[in-house]
Amino acid sequence: MTKYHFSNAKSKTLIPDFETLTDFEVNHNSGNIVLAIAGLSMGDGDTELGKQLMLDLINDLPRQDNLPQTIVFYNAAVNLACEDSEIISTLQFLEAQEIDILVCKKSLDYFKLKQSLSVGKPATIQEINSCFLNADYLIRP
Repeated sequence: MTKYHFSNAKSKTLIPDFETLTDFEVNHNSGNIVLAIAGLSMGDGDTELGKQLMLDLINDLPRQDNLPQTIVFYNAAVNLACEDSEIISTLQFLEAQEIDILVCKKSLDYFKLKQSLSVGKPATIQEINSCFLNADYLIRP
């Protein structure tokens, strides 16, 4: 069973203890799954709850049997792949497991975050469009 710990003293975000994930194996048997993340929060309604849900969703990915082949961050979501993001360790772990992480170049430029990118590959809108169009399953939380 995966152990969890809080990402920092103030946060209520649980992140996996990656040292306990010794039997981690990426399973792409369900086809080309692409997770498209556009914002910092998940769902409509309370913004703080939405932010917590998004962090929990991403931090839970290492526990899943079927993982996306690619995670795409665009618009405000590019902040999640940059310095000081609470999910950097999870994203780095997923990237090390050969899950592609694409981060929209135009969004990075717009938010002036190009130098802060900590994980993933900057991608053009053409690369993102190709990724979406070639997906068997496109999931947008």
